[in-house]
Amino acid sequence: MTIAQTEAKISENNQILTWIGKTSVGPCAPEGTLSIMSGQIVYTSEEIQQLNQIINMKSLDQENIQLKDYLLEKKILFEEIPSCNFCTN
Repeated sequence: MTIAQTEAKISENNQILTWIGKTSVGPCAPEGTLSIMSGQIVYTSEEIQQLNQIINMKSLDQENIQLKDYLLEKKILFEEIPSCNFCTN
């Protein structure tokens, strides 16, 4: 049985990615948002087979202004995470 594959483009129309971080100390799990600039998704009725997104890292938003400024000023996200791979089971 062959399952039809669909490909779609993701446009910048206010698409938002929500992130949840980890801290090295304490139970805090900071979270925030990033803007998706563009992307492409390939999927079937059963699974997402490929997902590529271009994220505007400078759009980082977080309710804690000190953390937001730290992440943007130190360029933590730009230098330590040049690309990300996500796997699900």
